[in-house]
Amino acid sequence: MTNSLPPVSHPAIQRLRDSGQAARLIGSSLLVSPGLAYSAAVANDSPGGFWEVIIGLFVCSVAASVAYLCYFAVRLWTGYWKALALAPLILLALWLAFLLAVITTSLAPRPLWPVEILSWAMLTTAYLVVLFTARRTFDKAAVNDANSGTADSGSDE
Repeated sequence: MTNSLPPVSHPAIQRLRDSGQAARLIGSSLLVSPGLAYSAAVANDSPGGFWEVIIGLFVCSVAASVAYLCYFAVRLWTGYWKALALAPLILLALWLAFLLAVITTSLAPRPLWPVEILSWAMLTTAYLVVLFTARRTFDKAAVNDANSGTADSGSDE
């Protein structure tokens, strides 16, 4: 069977696509989300269990997609850019650990956990747009400075 996906210019993107890591990440979130939604429905004695599972699937799919974008930036970048891209993933891991602990121990009902996760996804998407734009701007400025530095040194002689 031939690969029907178009070729990618960046080798890191091609490596990630060929390895299937995106599918595993999103697939694992789809396996976890129904259990999370069901346990939230049981903890809240909610009659709408089916719809809560559907909403849980949607929310976790969106969150997994945004988390994959963060993961891609972490794999692609180096230095402080990598640390900046890793920050939302650390926040998500801590937040999910807290939500799982609260939902499974039933200390307090959290019926709005999908809204919390979607808020993280929206804020992280905006953060990543700013981060990608800033990195591209700084890279272009560095290239322009390097090019202008070589042009200036050639004209001085």
